Amino acid sequence: MKSDWLFCCLVRAPSFVFADPMSLGMFELTKRPEARADWEAALQDSARQRAVIVGEDFLRARCFYLDTTFQDAHESGVLHAKELVGLLPLIHILTLFEFVRIGFVASLRNGAALPLPPTFEEWQRRRTGITASIDELATEPGLTLNSLLVAHPSV
Repeated sequence: MKSDWLFCCLVRAPSFVFADPMSLGMFELTKRPEARADWEAALQDSARQRAVIVGEDFLRARCFYLDTTFQDAHESGVLHAKELVGLLPLIHILTLFEFVRIGFVASLRNGAALPLPPTFEEWQRRRTGITASIDELATEPGLTLNSLLVAHPSV
C-alpha cells in the first residue's frame, strides 16, 4: 500500500546554529520536538538502539515523501540527509555538520512511526562484535560484491 511519509533524522551541529527553524531544500531543520508522542518515542528508541543521548547539539532534519512506501521513504531520506549535511558547510562556513542515523519514518495517514532500522554494520557489531563495512542501500550486483569483500579477511 502506498502512503505519505515523514522522514526525520538528526544532524549534529554546534548548539548556537539555527536558533529558529529554517528550511533548506526539501528539509526543515528545527530544534522543535515532534508533535506526536509516538514520533518522539520512535526517535528515542532509535537513539537507544545506538546508545546515544539526544542532546542540545542535535537538529532535526525532516522531509516529506508523498505517494511512496516506507522503504522508499527511508532510503531516499538517508540519501537526501547525507547530501544535506554535505551542503550545509557551504552556507555556514567553518561549521562542521554530521548526519546521525537516529530518527524515524512516520506515516502521515495513520501516525504510526518506525525507528530508523540499524545498518548492516550496526547489526553485525551487535550480533558478533565484528565490524563490517557495507553500503546498506546497495542492490545487486553491488551487494554481492560488497558482501564477498567484507565477509571474512581470508575471502
